Amino acid sequence: MYFDIPVNPNNGSPAGQLGFIINNCAENQLKDPGPNQYLQITQYNQGWVISGNDTVFTSQPTETPIPAGDIRIHYYRPDGNYSGWAIYAWDATTSSYSWCSSEVQQTGADAWGAYFDIPVNGTSGTPAGQLGFIINNCANGQEKDPGPNQYLQVTEYTQGWVVSGNVTVFYSQPAVGTNPVASGYARIHYDRPDGNYTGWALYTWGASTENNSWCTNEVAITGIDSFGAYFDVTVNPALNGGSLGFIINNCDNGQIKDPGPNQFLQVTQYQQGWVISGNSTVYTSQPNLPVPPGYARIHYYRPDGNYSGWGLYAWNAATVSYSWCSSQVSQTGTDSFGVYFDVPINPAAGSPVGQLGFIINNCNDGGIKDPGRISISR
Repeated sequence: MYFDIPVNPNNGSPAGQLGFIINNCAENQLKDPGPNQYLQITQYNQGWVISGNDTVFTSQPTETPIPAGDIRIHYYRPDGNYSGWAIYAWDATTSSYSWCSSEVQQTGADAWGAYFDIPVNGTSGTPAGQLGFIINNCANGQEKDPGPNQYLQVTEYTQGWVVSGNVTVFYSQPAVGTNPVASGYARIHYDRPDGNYTGWALYTWGASTENNSWCTNEVAITGIDSFGAYFDVTVNPALNGGSLGFIINNCDNGQIKDPGPNQFLQVTQYQQGWVISGNSTVYTSQPNLPVPPGYARIHYYRPDGNYSGWGLYAWNAATVSYSWCSSQVSQTGTDSFGVYFDVPINPAAGSPVGQLGFIINNCNDGGIKDPGRISISR
């Protein structure tokens, strides 16, 4: 549906800015998506909004078939705001892009997020077919998300999925957040300290009904949550005495196994297992993750149990330069206490040396701080 609104380009602050809220007063004044939205009518006379998405698109967003010769990069942001985000690409692309002046603009949007179609040549790049790309926002201080360069091998994949803040390039659409395990499935959770799950998959046998083949037909990542990535495997507890055998491996990286030995979950007793990179134990309840080397962990507890929107701004001994409400430390995980944030640090930095300053805040709620300014020393 659409709404026609009488406007005056001379009005507004700045001039020509139309503010609007889509709402339903019959449903307790429900707003969709919630935040105020804007259209600059001196530039555009139409805007498109998708339910639950903060972005005001200035051309009609529709998911269309991937054009011949293109690949598609999907991008998901928890805040639903895709305004200003674009892609800088190199190597296997057939177009020559320039940082912040000539980049790949959003092609469209779907129920998952925004996406970008990029023209490619499978014989270009080093190695051949490797597309390098950076998702960035030149209107917001040239912010990169997640930061490091990312890659997709276009001779093998026509689509990649990127979740904001996660360095992984997924090869199938991942579920985001905690979802119940469906009947007839077992879930294997997997944590990597580097947070990079690109290329990792699961080879299964025994109680599995997946009929996997090594490095040709394996279980792809199903989704990500506060622990890491997870794989949902169809199982039959009557097979192999209910013992699910599995190997977490990366066929894109020399068929490496992590941790190495075969692992097993007894699906007649447990529906979920947790694996930490480099550790051969299959935990049957979520373990507390060790603090990675070079990091400090800040634990945070709220009596109301609501951690939505809370992040952490850090400075001094932090090795990353954060920006208030635009580039902060996201929640790393949860434990029995609450949530926690892992912050990269340098004990030799800061003033005084080793002092990490941080503020826990909620930029979705007016930048509120809880409790205020804190610092710790190591």
